[in-house]
Amino acid sequence: YHAKAKGECIITMVAKLVNLLRSHGSEPILFFDGKPPSEKTGVVKERATARNTALTELEVLTKELEDGPDRAIVELEIEKLQRKNPNVTYAERDLVKKFLYTIGVRYVNAKGESDPLLAYWTHLKILSAVISPDMDLLPRGIEHLILKNEAGDWVHYTQSDILRSVRLTMHQFQTMCVLMGTDYTTTIRPVPVRTAYSAVKNKSSLRDIWSALRQKESEVPSLESALLLLQGTTNTLETLLNTNEINKWNEPNPSIEPDEFLKFKMNHFPCESEFHFLQSPVRIV
Repeated sequence: YHAKAKGECIITMVAKLVNLLRSHGSEPILFFDGKPPSEKTGVVKERATARNTALTELEVLTKELEDGPDRAIVELEIEKLQRKNPNVTYAERDLVKKFLYTIGVRYVNAKGESDPLLAYWTHLKILSAVISPDMDLLPRGIEHLILKNEAGDWVHYTQSDILRSVRLTMHQFQTMCVLMGTDYTTTIRPVPVRTAYSAVKNKSSLRDIWSALRQKESEVPSLESALLLLQGTTNTLETLLNTNEINKWNEPNPSIEPDEFLKFKMNHFPCESEFHFLQSPVRIV
């Protein structure tokens, strides 16, 4: 999505990221989301509405492109709209997966969202860090979160340092995040950050906090459900991955296929001269 929003080739952006990580001695594993949980229905609907609105606008602009004289202006508006609302097709996702296999990189198809699986494998020490723009991963227990800021610089967040600096336990931090609003509680009015911080410092349970804030008691179950999702206490490998994905993970790393890579090189990297990411991948224990 980031590549399409910038008008760049998806394969090229993935290749550059793999090359960057391997040049620093790290082996990437890419995660693909499955079906979002029912608690996220509201967010999914909002995104679908935004997509449909963008498609309608795109149809109007396309019609203007055919009938109107200002072709250059309309083409620019279409490009802006496509970048603002990028759409990645199933065919493009499959092409990325084929490319990853070609260069010997593992990828995982999560049963649901990738977030709980990322947290689960981080706790098991399978993953040493996660690269994602999703800050919601921090209250899930991701110790090392890496992302790019608006200036394009890499930023490293360490969860234990954050907890120490704000003087909160992990449970308090998770509760505070739920109070401030999550994708699972879009119908509940979020609590301002200072109020949420003060509340978790003075009250022990989410129900007590909500009562002290004089909020609707009927909203507590949804908040508690969101808190449980962040904590991931009921997650198991079987609930997060389908059987075939578990079996695939237990197999040896995919081997590099030079002939297949040459096809990708001709199609996507005709101007590039060196491809460091073709080096032998680091084996995962």
